Amino acid sequence: MALEIVLNRRGGVPIRDQLVTQLELKILDGSLAHGQRLPSVRSLARRLKVHHNTVSAAYQDLEEAGHVELQRGSGVFVRRAGVSQLRLERCGTLLGAGQTGADGSIREHATDVAGAS
Repeated sequence: MALEIVLNRRGGVPIRDQLVTQLELKILDGSLAHGQRLPSVRSLARRLKVHHNTVSAAYQDLEEAGHVELQRGSGVFVRRAGVSQLRLERCGTLLGAGQTGADGSIREHATDVAGAS
């Protein structure tokens, strides 16, 4: 698998956060498909020249966000993918929280976005 990740070691953003963000974007845009296995913690750490704890922590963050599933002894797998899933979740959150304007505009907008995916 050719997983391209570029880290900026001078930018002031922690490496772990950069890794989480890039993997999350690849999952959400569909570059990493549902069920796809991610590189092992140690192999990705070697490739990126970072400590394996950094990669492990990033994978744990992604698991907590619901983007990947950690299967001990088997690897890390993409749990869900695609922007449409994110849109549906955001819409569900808006609808579930009952957050509407006086004219119901957020609820209507959420329904429109969900229907557009």
